[in-house]
Amino acid sequence: MHRTNHWHPMLAAVEVEPGVWQLTSQTGPYAIVRLLEIGGERGYRATTYAEPRILIGYRRTLRAACEAAHRHWLRQHGPDPGEHQYPDLSGWRGRSR
Repeated sequence: MHRTNHWHPMLAAVEVEPGVWQLTSQTGPYAIVRLLEIGGERGYRATTYAEPRILIGYRRTLRAACEAAHRHWLRQHGPDPGEHQYPDLSGWRGRSR
């Protein structure tokens, strides 16, 4: 059964300075996502908030970086909920790509 979920980890992201987002829960920040430009290409780096920072990964979109950071945080609290837990925010709404 596919469950419709209207919440996305991007809603937990607070831009603390241009190009830097903190993902925050009720207990405080848990990840940092930073916009980077390397070799003329832009992307995002996700790390844990707690020191020493742990690299979660690099992603091409803010949406994907927030998902990776949130999934990493969830895995610290229990089993991974799976890749289809978040809504598709791409605007495609079921149309073929």
